[in-house]
Amino acid sequence: RRRVHHPGLPGGGALYHPRHLRKNRGQRHRGRQQHGRRHGPGGLRHPLRLLSGHKNQAPGLRPGGHIGTPSEEKSGSKITLAEKGAFNGIDAVLQMHLGRENCVDTTALAMTDYVFEFYGKAAHAAKEPENGINALDACHLVMAGINAMRQQFGPGVKIHETITNGGQTPNIIPEYSSMWIFIRAVNKDILEKAVERIVNIGKGASLMTSAGFRFKRAQNTFYDIKHNKELDNFMETNLAKLGITGLKEGDKYNCESTDIGNVSYICPTCYTTLGTTHISDAGVHEQGFIEVAGSGGAKKLLHIAAKAMAMTALDVISI
Repeated sequence: RRRVHHPGLPGGGALYHPRHLRKNRGQRHRGRQQHGRRHGPGGLRHPLRLLSGHKNQAPGLRPGGHIGTPSEEKSGSKITLAEKGAFNGIDAVLQMHLGRENCVDTTALAMTDYVFEFYGKAAHAAKEPENGINALDACHLVMAGINAMRQQFGPGVKIHETITNGGQTPNIIPEYSSMWIFIRAVNKDILEKAVERIVNIGKGASLMTSAGFRFKRAQNTFYDIKHNKELDNFMETNLAKLGITGLKEGDKYNCESTDIGNVSYICPTCYTTLGTTHISDAGVHEQGFIEVAGSGGAKKLLHIAAKAMAMTALDVISI
């Protein structure tokens, strides 16, 4: 049988929907809450078993199922699973999410993050500041360096950072300071070029202040999404049958990051969002989205999502 075309598609015959296991009202990661994200039925992260491979399965049907993939936005569990071969040999992967707009070719920015740490020397800020090495100054210089380079990074790169430790009291020069930096780009190749520059900015801040410098990159790097037009067309047609029309085109410059991008480099993937602006103007990462995720309107969208994904799975099996 002809399979959904995808460059370098490995052999196999299964269709999966990634299953997200977190069901609390706000995920916590590294001690911080993700506001407005609820990975249960209201957030369309409920397990949707499409085609269960079991002994009573109809003859000729290829097996299918779901894969548990918690915490997809920061630690990136699907990346780990992908590297260990969990998606090898799969014909298609379908994922849905709530969002502001209806879209079948949802985009995602490639992303990684760094923790920068600077080590200085404490001294009284009024009595003998000349004896100190200000680690916080190094963080400020990194932020200034990033801002100075934004024009050279270009529109395809987005960087956001925060100082996580800036000292303990104003009258003592900080001997330790740390910051957390997110780097995103429209594709993974541009991302790596930006990463090299940002690490060099950290080294320069260390030289300017005489503070020691250490940095650590996140374990997983998120990729951009490779789209499969055939899968997108199936999904668009099926959503129209269910009353979802007027789809928006994905915006590669203004989007988030997700580990489904790494999966799309291995097998055909369709990542769809269903819009909720008819329920509320609250964005996905806003506190008000908690109420959206638990609303009757979101549950209705869940049912539409389940039907559309099942219909698309049947389309894939039938070709």
